[in-house]
Amino acid sequence: MKLYHYSKIDNWDEIKEGSWVSEDRPGLGANLRMGFEDEGAKETLGLWAFLSPVPEEWKTNEKFPNVWDNLKANMGKMLLEIDIDENDKTAFVADWAHMEGYVRPVKENEEPLNQYAHKTRLDAEGAYYKTKISLKDFLDNQDNLHYTLPEVILTDHIPLEKIKIAEAQPLLQEYMDVRPLSMLKEWKSGMARRIYEIPELKKWWEEYLAQREYRERGGEIRK
Repeated sequence: MKLYHYSKIDNWDEIKEGSWVSEDRPGLGANLRMGFEDEGAKETLGLWAFLSPVPEEWKTNEKFPNVWDNLKANMGKMLLEIDIDENDKTAFVADWAHMEGYVRPVKENEEPLNQYAHKTRLDAEGAYYKTKISLKDFLDNQDNLHYTLPEVILTDHIPLEKIKIAEAQPLLQEYMDVRPLSMLKEWKSGMARRIYEIPELKKWWEEYLAQREYRERGGEIRK
């Protein structure tokens, strides 16, 4: 199955060649902690991913309506696909809503978040950690689990051969869509140079510009 991870374009060379993040091994390193105060969360190091490129639970969430925009502002725009066996024992799913309810608490007069309204970081991390189950168990029982903000946690290094740049780039497209086509065609910034240096992104970029120009001339987007 495929999982989806966003990274900065500038990180691609380090992913291909290895860096301190991945202990100099090509691929993605699993070195971020689930938490800092709860013992279980503190001891769990991982790499975060989603079950879909733009997870609907995050994009349109009634309890946390701004969570996707807040997340997009703090993560890279290049979408990577990760191939993984759903039975992988190092892949888990947890419900970030417990942390979201703590780091962005409800304001006065807003509806309480019930189980997500934790008063301390320790409580929030503990509740977050307790939702951690294997990827396989989540896939088999997700309709009954009702996770509000499910996210995948990969606790082992992901080798480069299991990673590819996705053909569709929803966050890059969203970023480009609000900019004039004339500006994009003459774009020579650092991001533009990096896109042209990466063959998979260069192909996406050329197709995007062609479709955008076709659309703005009155045609429909070509499939």
